[in-house]
Amino acid sequence: MAGGLCAHSFVRFCLIIHALHVQVQSLRARDRSERDEGASQKLAVCITGGFRTGDQCAETHVRSIVEASRKNFDHITLFFATWEVRQCKECEGLSSCDVGQVNETFIRSLYPQQDMDVWIGNEHLPEFQSWADKADFGDPATWPYERSYFMYRNTHNMVTLWKQCMDMVPDDYSVIVRIRPDMCLPRNYKVIASPNNVTVTWRGKTDVTFTAHLDNESVFLPKSLTHAGSTPEVPDDRFGFGLAQPMKKVYGTLVQRADQGYYDVSDAEYEKKWGKAEVETGKDLNDRPQALLNPKRFWVRERHPEKLLGHHIISMNINYTFLPERLGLLDVDIMRGSQCKAPP
Repeated sequence: MAGGLCAHSFVRFCLIIHALHVQVQSLRARDRSERDEGASQKLAVCITGGFRTGDQCAETHVRSIVEASRKNFDHITLFFATWEVRQCKECEGLSSCDVGQVNETFIRSLYPQQDMDVWIGNEHLPEFQSWADKADFGDPATWPYERSYFMYRNTHNMVTLWKQCMDMVPDDYSVIVRIRPDMCLPRNYKVIASPNNVTVTWRGKTDVTFTAHLDNESVFLPKSLTHAGSTPEVPDDRFGFGLAQPMKKVYGTLVQRADQGYYDVSDAEYEKKWGKAEVETGKDLNDRPQALLNPKRFWVRERHPEKLLGHHIISMNINYTFLPERLGLLDVDIMRGSQCKAPP
């Protein structure tokens, strides 16, 4: 009897050991699977916009985004969409400009040893002209600014580049970071992307660290300081990141939706969708608008591209979360902008 009990206890002990062994092997297999899954995912860095001073900023993009995220992805590719015209103030109206021609060879030379896909187009798009042809221009006093037409042609071109870049990213890329060519990232500023999270830090400048937990319903951007206090709160349109699905939904669809007339609404329709149009109280009297909205039957009514982006994100049922202000890079001298000549 005692021998039978001992044998029974031994069998139970063996079963427990076997069960623990199976559990450990399962955990190890799951861990290997998660590591393999993470290693097989890809990061797309979309660089879109007028090139302007992009040659001064390229190295910072590689240092602060690509190299900061390299170990977390099996592959990282730069997708670059820009115009053949640099869009420098010094070059306006000139057939050639001494700051250098924008071509694929030149762009690739700025990002040596990086995997890249480059698209360069002509900024004079017939799609926007079709809206200008049917727009009710009317009295110039009905336009918010004297150069509203040109400002919104440029906005149309800008969001066209967003779509072009998003279309270039294959479906097997899991995370997208988007930035402008002429946005220089400060030293020690890091955008550390991984398949599930993106951490933004600025070591030595601020003790703030922001970690975004990525999901298919959210994108992450800085908050616009120009439009602080607006309702809804307005994102900045120069920098953003998220999983590929919501990023493509936001940045890859705005131009088509606007071209289809979704944002060409009456005053009453605009107010119902977004609330009353607000006027910023800038110090510069020349910057104050003659009217709050663009005329009806134009590409969009909203005169601020940042607000248009905010409206679009909301209308696509995507959440947007702001980076902490000290990491937003909107109050520091990092934008080289349209002044393309190097300082003396």
